[in-house]
Amino acid sequence: MGPSDGDGRAPTPTASLLVWWGSSHLAASGSSDAGPPGSAAEPALQLAAAHTAAVPDGVVAIACGGCHAAVLDASGQVWTIGNGAAGQLGHGSTQSAGALQRAVLDTQAKVVGVAAGGRHTLMVTEDGSCLGFGANFDAQLTHDYALPDYKSNVLVPRPLRTLPVGVKVRTAACGSRFSMFLTEEGQLYACGDNRNGQLGLGELRSAQVPERVLMPAKAVTTTIACGNSHAVAATDRFGVYCWGLGEPCLQAQDVCKPTRIATLAQADASRLACGERHSLAVVKGAVYAWGDNSRGQLGLGHTDPVNVPRKLPSFGTRVAAVGAGAEMSCALGNDGQLWSWGGNTSSCVSGEHAEQHNVCKPAPVACPGAARALYCASWNIVVAVDGSQGEASKPEPKVVVRKETGEPSKKRAPAESDITKPTLASQARRAEKRALPIKPAAAASAAGSSRTTTASPRKLQPAPPPAAAGGSGSRSRTQRTKAAPSSTLSTSRDSPARTSASVPPAAVAGASCRTRPRPPPGGSPASGGGASESRTRAAGRKQPAPPPGRAGSKKPAGTGEGSQGGGRRLPGKPKSTAGAPTSQDRTRPRPVYSSGSSWKQSVDQTKKTVP
Repeated sequence: MGPSDGDGRAPTPTASLLVWWGSSHLAASGSSDAGPPGSAAEPALQLAAAHTAAVPDGVVAIACGGCHAAVLDASGQVWTIGNGAAGQLGHGSTQSAGALQRAVLDTQAKVVGVAAGGRHTLMVTEDGSCLGFGANFDAQLTHDYALPDYKSNVLVPRPLRTLPVGVKVRTAACGSRFSMFLTEEGQLYACGDNRNGQLGLGELRSAQVPERVLMPAKAVTTTIACGNSHAVAATDRFGVYCWGLGEPCLQAQDVCKPTRIATLAQADASRLACGERHSLAVVKGAVYAWGDNSRGQLGLGHTDPVNVPRKLPSFGTRVAAVGAGAEMSCALGNDGQLWSWGGNTSSCVSGEHAEQHNVCKPAPVACPGAARALYCASWNIVVAVDGSQGEASKPEPKVVVRKETGEPSKKRAPAESDITKPTLASQARRAEKRALPIKPAAAASAAGSSRTTTASPRKLQPAPPPAAAGGSGSRSRTQRTKAAPSSTLSTSRDSPARTSASVPPAAVAGASCRTRPRPPPGGSPASGGGASESRTRAAGRKQPAPPPGRAGSKKPAGTGEGSQGGGRRLPGKPKSTAGAPTSQDRTRPRPVYSSGSSWKQSVDQTKKTVP
C-alpha cells in the first residue's frame, strides 16, 4: 500500500537515516488485522516520539504494509521491521521485530525494488524475477500447486514461479490481500483476492496465478499503486485509470475493470498513492486527490465528500512523492520538506497539529534532516532523511598555497562574498571614469597647442601661414580652402579644439562621445569662435554691405556681424565685401564645430549673417 516508485528501479541512495512515527504497529506483536487506533484490538503502546534507525549503506526504497515495513539499501539487502505473525518480515519465523533486521535472501540476483501489502512482502530483482514471503491464503503470493503447502504462509523469500514465461517484472505493488506486477513492456498482471474487483479482470473471481489486467490495448502502463481494495494505474497516453472498491473510484458500485478518470484523462502522472478509501496523484509537481474525505485526508481544508479529483493548493515547491495511509496522507517536496494531513488519532500528523483529531490541510513536519523518500503504513509514516546534514555538510575552507615553497599559508583564502563586492565596486568606478569628461589640465594643454595634426597621431604638420594684413577678406580663395583641411585636428590659443567627421570623437580634447551632437543631413555646420573659424566661415559667404553713412566706421574687435563666438579682426580694416559664393566655394572643406555649442545655435547664427 502507499505510493509507487514510478519506474520501479532503485534511485541513487541519498539518505542514511530512517525515521518513523505514529501508531505502535511497527513494534507491536500480534495480528496484523488490528483495528484502527482507539479500538479494542489496538496495541497498548503508542510512540510518544519519532524513532530512528541508521542504514549505513543508504536507503534506496521503502515499502509499508498494514503493520510492517521493508527497507532496501544500496547493497541490495532488505531490512524489515514490525509485525511478523504471517512471516512477512522474511526472518524465517513468525516473531515480530522492534528494530530493523535483515531478511533472509537465497538468491544471487540483486534486489532493486520492494513492495508490502497487508501481511505479505514482494521483492523485485535486477533480472526481472520476483520473490515473495508472508501470508498466502488468498494467493497474494500465487498458488504454486507443485508445492504441498501452497496455501501456507511463506517465512522466507521464495521465487514466484507462476508468472508467465518470458515476463520480466519491472515493479510490483501490493494491496491488502492481492498483488500486481508491472512488466518491462508496460503490461499489468494481478493475482489474489478479487471480492471488490481490484484485480481488474472484468469479473469478481479471485486469481490463484497472475492474470493479465484488462487495460486498453494500446495503453502502456507506467506507474501503479494499490490500496486496501482498489488499484490505480497511470499510462503513457491515456491518463489515469482506477478500479476496485467503488468509493475511491468515484463510483457508487465496485468497478471490475480499469476505468479512466475523466478529470485526469490527459494527465501524465509521475507518482501515485492509495490509502484505504482515497487516492493521490502527482501531475507536473501538483497533487490531485479523490475518494473518501471523512477525516480530511484529501487535504482540501474540509471533510465534505468530493466526486471528482481536486487539485491541492500549491506547496510552494514541486512535489516529488506522495504517500497514503488508512485515513491520512503525506507529500514530499523537491526541497526535502515533508507535509502530512488527515486523521491524527495516533499522531501521524506531527508538528504543531499533533493534538488535533483531524488535520484538513497539509501541515509541515519537522524532520531531523531533509527527507528523501517516504512511505505510509496504515497508521504510520516512515521517512528516509539525509543524516549527513549539519556541520558535516558544510564545505571545507579553501587553503592558500604559497607558490615559492608549495606549503599551505596561514592566510585565509578569500571567500566568494569577499571577491564579489570589490569586483562590483571596481566595475562601477570604471564606468564612472568612462562617463567623465577630460580633466581641465588636459583641455588647457590641447588648447595651448598651435600645431595641426593629421588623423594619425605619429605625423605632425606645420601650422598654416598667418593671415595677411587685409584680414580674412583679403586672402585668396586657395589659401582659404587650405585653412581647414579635412581629417585634421586644428587647435588655437583662443578657440577650443575641433575635429572633422573622419576623426574619432575620443581624439578631441574636452569632447565626449555621449555629448557630441549629430551633424545635420546636409553636412556639419560651424559653431564656436576663434580667429581660424571666423576666417573659414567668411571665405564662403557674401558679407552684407555696411549701412549708408557708416561705410568707414570702426568697431571694436570681435563685435562685427561676421564674427562668431568672439573672433578678432585687425583694427581699422573694413569687413569683407566679397560677392556671392561660387561653385569653387561650395567645394571647400566643411568647417568643424566644437562640442561646447549645439548644432541649432550654429545654424541660427549662420542665418543671421546670410541675407
